[in-house]
Amino acid sequence: MNDQALEITKEVAKVVAKDVYNDGLKGTVTQAGEIVESIVGLFNNVVFYPVKKANALFKYKLEDFKNDLEDRLNSLPDDKIVEPDLMVAGPTLESLKYTYDKEELRNMYLNLLVSSMNKDTKDKAHPSYVEIIRQLTPLDAKVFKKLNEVGQVACAHAILEIDNTNKVYSSAYPNYLVEELLDLGDEFDISASISNLIRLGLIHHEDNSITDYNYEKFKNFNIIIKNKKILDNINNSKRNGITTSVKIQKQVIMKNNFGERFAETCL
Repeated sequence: MNDQALEITKEVAKVVAKDVYNDGLKGTVTQAGEIVESIVGLFNNVVFYPVKKANALFKYKLEDFKNDLEDRLNSLPDDKIVEPDLMVAGPTLESLKYTYDKEELRNMYLNLLVSSMNKDTKDKAHPSYVEIIRQLTPLDAKVFKKLNEVGQVACAHAILEIDNTNKVYSSAYPNYLVEELLDLGDEFDISASISNLIRLGLIHHEDNSITDYNYEKFKNFNIIIKNKKILDNINNSKRNGITTSVKIQKQVIMKNNFGERFAETCL
């Protein structure tokens, strides 16, 4: 065993010696304050220990973590605060070490941890949620939060067709265009986030349409107009005499049961 591993083992032993984590966080702790201090202690002594000497900001992060945790638990009566299952708390705290400076992901992890410490929601804090958050970027988290708020949105797949042919520019536009998400950043990045959320099963996508929604207005989006103009200029410069038109494929993005449960626990 190397020196670092030995030191970490000693720190783990200090936490376990408090009888807090006997049998996986199911020891003798009964008071809400002691539970919080124990979680903070684990975060400090076990999770942050390997980076303490290398990270001058660890004390600030530890204090910030403690404040965040206590703020989220303040609204809970003491008798509702319980020891979290180590299957949730352990991976959550470990993941926080790498994402603590990413606000959107930090909030998800903290909310998951608090849900696992709430007697009424503990059973909903599924260990798999940790792995899902690990596969999200901060933009993914923002996109999911917005989609969860709106519930169901019209989505379009725009295709740039070459007139009088069967050819299209398949990569001219993002796979998914959603009006409600345009303020979050680059359209292609947002589309990639939607693809990831679909892959993770957090949202549902259908090649369908919302009744009475005007899908033709997608043609007026800046990215639609700009990219069509760029490609038309390229074709004209080559004197190909090619003209193009935009076709909108109607789609819908909506919540699903799994995503709703994840949102209730982690948002």
